[in-house]
Amino acid sequence: MQAPDREALNELTKELNAQVGIASHRPWSVLAAAYSRPGQTTDIPAPMTKPFLRQAHVSLLRSVDFSADLIERLTLFGLKAIEHVADLTERHLSAQFGTEGTQLFQFLHPPQDEPAVANYDPQVLNAEYDFDLPAFEPAQLKPVVPHLVERLIALLQGKRARHIELRLKERSTREGERPGLIERRAGRILKDPTAQTKRLCAAAHYLLRQTIGDAPVQGPSSSPITGGIDNICIILSGLTQPHAVQTDLFAKKPTTTPLFINMDQQFPGRLLRPVFTNADPFFPEESYRFEPVCP
Repeated sequence: MQAPDREALNELTKELNAQVGIASHRPWSVLAAAYSRPGQTTDIPAPMTKPFLRQAHVSLLRSVDFSADLIERLTLFGLKAIEHVADLTERHLSAQFGTEGTQLFQFLHPPQDEPAVANYDPQVLNAEYDFDLPAFEPAQLKPVVPHLVERLIALLQGKRARHIELRLKERSTREGERPGLIERRAGRILKDPTAQTKRLCAAAHYLLRQTIGDAPVQGPSSSPITGGIDNICIILSGLTQPHAVQTDLFAKKPTTTPLFINMDQQFPGRLLRPVFTNADPFFPEESYRFEPVCP
């Protein structure tokens, strides 16, 4: 497997404010990530694994879903470093902590040859635009949206998106803050997966109004633009392939069932039909009665 680009990884870690760990085995990399501060990468070479475990506190095991009770009892037993726990046998741990003790032993004693991790496709597409001069008015931002949506549709390659997100990077003008960029963002789940330009543009324009405080329902980051927008980005995610539909060779007359179902959903119990009941009524209206149409 090709080694990751450390410089690119560090930049991405800082951008996402993530905690990243690199080690010779997955359990140690997970503990290294828990040990890291947000925006920091902790790299543990194989020869340094023992010293790392010697100083790593057992509280890091909480990050991999071991119970707080187990960690508290380990501390009461004087086992404050993970290396101390790793020296115990499976019999000791299972006798003291049951099934969770066995799981802890297996976690702290990974196999030498671990199976490879399958490639993961995050199914996320993004398109962004940098303004030459900061934009302060919605009229400067709106014309960019259709261009970004068209670029994204070209990247979809037949897929459809279920979620759309819009991000704006604005220059910070708050007193006491260092000059930099603050991010406005808003997103929504689409009713149905789509690749239609009209629907995606409408959703993106709504999110734009939401981020700048011009929509009926404003987002948490919405407020008037004061510092100027330097960058706008639209992200599509939840990509799916459209289902194949078997069509008929000859056109068929459409049925009324879908129409009945839609009307019944919008107006429950209001769709009625006459049923003949009397062949010789005294009044004409007594010859039939109405009953709901069941789709």
